[in-house]
Amino acid sequence: MRRMIRLVTFAGLIGIVCLWGGCGNKEETLDGHEMQLMESEDVADIGYLSTEAGYMSAGVWQTAETQEEIVLTVGVVSENSDFQKKIDLFEQEHPEYKIEVQLYDPADYGEDPFTQLKMEIAAGKGPDVINFGSDYSESAVAARLTDDLFEYMEEDEAFHIEDYFENILQAFAVDRNLAAVPESYSIGTAAGLKQYYSDVEEWDFATLAEIYDSYCADHILYPGESKLDVFSFLCTGTIAQYLDWQTVECHFDSEEFAALLQFADRFPEQMIYSEDMKLRKLFAEGTALLYRTSISSVWGTGLDREMYAGQEIVYHGYPVTGNVAESGNIVLGINCNSDQKAESWEFIKYFLSETYQAEKANNLPLHRGALQKRIEAASQITYTERSSEKVPVMKERYFEGEDPVQIAAITKEDADTLYELIESVHAAADVDYSLYNIILEEVQAYFSGDKELEDTVDVIQSRMKVAMAEKIR
Repeated sequence: MRRMIRLVTFAGLIGIVCLWGGCGNKEETLDGHEMQLMESEDVADIGYLSTEAGYMSAGVWQTAETQEEIVLTVGVVSENSDFQKKIDLFEQEHPEYKIEVQLYDPADYGEDPFTQLKMEIAAGKGPDVINFGSDYSESAVAARLTDDLFEYMEEDEAFHIEDYFENILQAFAVDRNLAAVPESYSIGTAAGLKQYYSDVEEWDFATLAEIYDSYCADHILYPGESKLDVFSFLCTGTIAQYLDWQTVECHFDSEEFAALLQFADRFPEQMIYSEDMKLRKLFAEGTALLYRTSISSVWGTGLDREMYAGQEIVYHGYPVTGNVAESGNIVLGINCNSDQKAESWEFIKYFLSETYQAEKANNLPLHRGALQKRIEAASQITYTERSSEKVPVMKERYFEGEDPVQIAAITKEDADTLYELIESVHAAADVDYSLYNIILEEVQAYFSGDKELEDTVDVIQSRMKVAMAEKIR
C-alpha cells in the first residue's frame, strides 16, 4: 500500500526518506541530523510519497508527483558555448527548471538576426527570455520586444538595486527602459599621460584636434593610425549620440559628426607600421598621445599603470561620450508576451546574484559587493611552485615581440582609479554593425577624395533614417 507521512522536524539536506514498507520513526539527513516521521491519515499534511525519492526545497517537501517542472525557452541569435555552460550551472542549482535554447540563426532569417524574433513576438509568440548576446545594441531593443527590467527590480522585495552600479544599468537603458541587462560589462575608453590632458575642460573633437595639433610634430595619436582606423575607433565609441531611438531620428548632419570626419581625414591613407616599432616604449615615453583600451577586469587599471611606468595617466574616453559601457555575450531580456514572466525573472536574477557576479561573471561585475570581492582577491599576491621555489603568479598584457606588462597584485590606487572610472560611465557603446557598415561604406569615398564632406554626411543621414525606420517596424 502507499504510505503517507507527515514531516514534524527537519534539519539539513534530506536524502531518501522512505521506500515501500518498513518505514521507521526516524531517518537521518545527509549531514547526520535526525528527522522524525509520523504516520498520518491526513492527506493535507504533506501529500504522498511514492517509490521515487522527494527532496526539500525552500523548506517545503516536494515529491515527484507534486513538483512541476518549469520549462523556459531562451532565444539566442548565435551559438554560445559559454552561455550554455552557465545555463547548465543554473539547472544544477535549480532542478525544478528546464531551459530550452532556441537558435534564431541569421543564416536562416536574413541579415538582421532579430528579424524572426520580431515577427514571432509581434504575433504574440516567441521565447520567454532573449539573450541578445554580442549582437546587443540599442537598435536591437528599440522595437520594444521585451519588458522593462527596472519594473521587475522595483517590485521584487528581495532585489536591492542599490547593491548595483545604477549608473551602469542606466547606461544600458533606452528611453529609461532597461529592455535587457548584461551579466557583466567592460569599459571602453582611451587613456593618456595626464600632462597632455590636464587643461581639458570640454572633451570633444575640437579639443582632441587642438591637442593633436600641439604635439603632432614629434608625436603620434596612436600606433597604426590611418584615416579609416581613426574614424572607426572614434565612431564606435560615439555613434550612439547620433541616434535617437525614442523619436527614430538621427543626426549625422551635425557639426560634431562633420568634425569627426575632418579629424580622421588628417591621417595617412594607409596604416604606417615598422617592424622595429616598440609599442610599450611609445606609450611609456608618451610618444603616443592616446591608448585605446577596454577595461574588462579588476586588473586593467593596474596593468595600465605598469605600462606607463607609474606615470600619472587619465582616462578621458571618447570625445563627447567619455567612458562607455560595453556588454559581453550574455545580455538578457524578458519577452513582453511571455506567460512565465515571474519564472523568467528568477532565471535572469540568477545572473545578477552576488555569488554569480563574484565567481562567474565574465567581465566587470554589476554588483558592488561582487566587485569588492574581486578587488580584495586581486590585491593579494598568490604564489605557485616552480623549480622547487615559490614564485608569484603574474597577470600579463602582451605586445608582440616585446616583454609583457606584468603585475602580481593591484594597489589601492589601482582600485580607487577603477571605481572612479566605473562611476564616470553614463553611456553604452554597443554597435549595430548593420548600421555601422552603412557609415563605413560612405566615408571611404570622402577619405579617398571622391566625395565632398557635405555630400557625404547628407547621404549618411538619408540612408540611416531609412535603416532606423526598418529596424523598429
